[in-house]
Amino acid sequence: MIDYDASRDALYSPGLRPALFAPGSRISDIGVDAVCAELSRLAYLAFEIDDIQRRQLILALESVGLSGWTGFTAPATGTEAFVTTHHDTGDVFLVFRGTAPGDIKDLVTDLNVRPIAWAVGGNVHAGFSTAFASVREEIEAWLDQHAAHSTLTLTGHSLGAALATLAMSQWQARRLITFGCPRVGDARFAATIAAGLPCVMWAAATSFAAFLRWALGMPMRDPCAISIAMEKYTRRLTRRPLPPTDQARAGNTLRSTRRVRATCSCVNSPTTRRSTTCAP
Repeated sequence: MIDYDASRDALYSPGLRPALFAPGSRISDIGVDAVCAELSRLAYLAFEIDDIQRRQLILALESVGLSGWTGFTAPATGTEAFVTTHHDTGDVFLVFRGTAPGDIKDLVTDLNVRPIAWAVGGNVHAGFSTAFASVREEIEAWLDQHAAHSTLTLTGHSLGAALATLAMSQWQARRLITFGCPRVGDARFAATIAAGLPCVMWAAATSFAAFLRWALGMPMRDPCAISIAMEKYTRRLTRRPLPPTDQARAGNTLRSTRRVRATCSCVNSPTTRRSTTCAP
């Protein structure tokens, strides 16, 4: 469990907080949802440019039995992701980084909202499509070589959740678990994800103004907005309630946090609260 931290460091550099995984922890004991929440947070570590943060990430993964770490980065779009493998089961986790505060390339990706055709079917957010395309071939080559017969889990937070959803459509992974995923595509795109595949969306609604100020690295009226959202993810996953004081503060910026099971998270924005089943 990560104790609640209302500091700006926790808000703008979420990956630098102490790792949730205790040495010797097992994924089966923690739960896949909680593991994916922590992996999505660790993806904010600047592993592509900082040796210390890369080592911090690798040590956190090793503490829960994950190894074989490989990072992917596309400087042109500012897109980052990593894969890691559970050394006992061979299960693979592919994790996409969300919008990094102050990263103009990520902001350009987020704001490029025009719909474009998706090769698999339907229409999707142009910025997300371009970002995914910038790392797709490299990731695909790794999966073909190292994980052709492995169980693949896709995850990410925010922008990373959108990219994980596109990856689900592209590769039909074993499961998709996202956190705060924006709308990615239309209903025809949603239909490209095979019926019956586990798709879980943890949604937290924040105002667009708060998100925009966070993405630009600007001061926020309530600097706790995003960190409270992530804190609610963590506490919900571990069934630990927020203290009353934090609930009151969260009420100003968060309308609700709930787990949504859907055919895929791409057709459910954090504010629609629409839910459908995964049955054919």
